[in-house]
Amino acid sequence: MDNYNKMSAVELLEYIQLEYLKLNGSNVSSMSDVASLMKDFLKVILGKNDVTEEYLYIVDKYKDVVLPTKYQDPITYYMLLDIVKGIDEIKDAVLEGFPSSNTKIPLFGTVNFHVFSAEICTTKCTDKLIIISGGLFTYANLISKVVAQTFPIIGDGEFSTDINKILQHVQNTPNIKLRYFDLMMACLFTNKAPKARQYFINMNLNNLVEVIRHSFEVFIVAHEYAHSLLGHLDDKNINNTVPIETFDDLDVKQIFHNWEDEIQADLLGAALTLGVMNKKGYDSFLAMIGIIVCTNSFEQFDLINALRSKNEKDLSTTHPPGTLRQSVLIEYFFYESDVKLFPIINSILNNLWSEFVDFHNWLKGKIEEVYNVDIYNMPFREIQNILYEIFKTNFLTES
Repeated sequence: MDNYNKMSAVELLEYIQLEYLKLNGSNVSSMSDVASLMKDFLKVILGKNDVTEEYLYIVDKYKDVVLPTKYQDPITYYMLLDIVKGIDEIKDAVLEGFPSSNTKIPLFGTVNFHVFSAEICTTKCTDKLIIISGGLFTYANLISKVVAQTFPIIGDGEFSTDINKILQHVQNTPNIKLRYFDLMMACLFTNKAPKARQYFINMNLNNLVEVIRHSFEVFIVAHEYAHSLLGHLDDKNINNTVPIETFDDLDVKQIFHNWEDEIQADLLGAALTLGVMNKKGYDSFLAMIGIIVCTNSFEQFDLINALRSKNEKDLSTTHPPGTLRQSVLIEYFFYESDVKLFPIINSILNNLWSEFVDFHNWLKGKIEEVYNVDIYNMPFREIQNILYEIFKTNFLTES
């Protein structure tokens, strides 16, 4: 890489993808069975075992798509490509009323790293690069399943949005807590959401999962897209840069903006997201749930880092708090509307987090007592098996 005086965004993306493959212990000389991986992913996302028709549709749809690099995972790239195209289709209508810039749209790619998304720069590359985490799509799917299960089913394909019924249902449904704990443990111990167990939920909730999951995913991409549309990627608007990893031969950094720019990107990103979801026929109110879950997840990832390091100073200072971001978005898009459901969902997730921390601390003490080993030195699968056994035997309620 030292031979490069200047490099394109594509070259930078390929370099980062290769470095992360190495960091994750992947064999870069042989690619995985993409067909099997894609079918497995579709089974989880669609909640069905036979996905032959859907798989063949995707293969045909993307047969002419050229991947940007030789290390680009096609599955996550196809999903990202659909989101970017969806934003492109509606952005002109949405941009009315927003101060926009003619800044060139950056290159998008996916990498299996530990944050949802990042704007990347290096002194050797003048082009702009936005990386979306490959794990985003799995995380969005699993957290959306958790949230969807908080809505009680009241009929064929119907669910209740009555707040009192939701709160009671959460208390009476241990599986919600189990699946949430599993996802948080996967993120805490491995930094990889796909390590959580996959599962199907009641088919009556599949449409709700779809709208929450997709709006979550679109908002992540749309927020970064908005930074570009608003001209925030210009060097003069960059507030801070932080190395994303320690690479031997290239100084690669993540870009951060000031809080005002982040809020602006949230507002435009949410407008783009709701525009995409509306075009697909989804209700704005339900689509907003995905954005609420997404902004809540920003804070919970900070809390995961703080729990892992035992240092509350690890809480983000680069982005506004999720609660602030939510309040601004709700006020802007749902002014004088009945929005009691949004803070309830946020509260449920916050309560689940608090219970998870208590469970983590209890389990950590038990493992140290019984096995005489620090929980962070145990294989994750063993910790995960213990979690499921505890719920199976209802041991969680014991002191």
